[in-house]
Amino acid sequence: MRTLIVMHIAQISIAWTFIFGHFGAPELGAVGAGIGNTSAVFIGTLLYATQALALARGNKFLARLLCRETLFTILRVSLPASLQQLFFSAGFTALFTIIGRIGTPELAAANVLLNISQTAFLPGLGLGLAASALVG
Repeated sequence: MRTLIVMHIAQISIAWTFIFGHFGAPELGAVGAGIGNTSAVFIGTLLYATQALALARGNKFLARLLCRETLFTILRVSLPASLQQLFFSAGFTALFTIIGRIGTPELAAANVLLNISQTAFLPGLGLGLAASALVG
């Protein structure tokens, strides 16, 4: 939750700075919004990696190398879900590439519609992931 709050604050402040050209930054409009969003994702990634490393070291995660059998079992179980997420993301990338070729306002509208639609399926996806973690 803290990471998401930091990400949103970073996105709003960076995007506001570059969209409207505050603090001596150039006024970039939609490109400034993209810079704010991309910067916030990188900040969030760094925060998540830092937290994961701190928790992993404290709990002796990967203190020794996995045996080959355990590694193959993990790969066998996780590969189908990983491929599903890869193709899901590739589909959205293709969709936004096509919409981006149409025009910037259309791309912005598609982004807004995607964010609105995510509020419908993300809670269910979160509950499903939590249930699968409990079952695992």
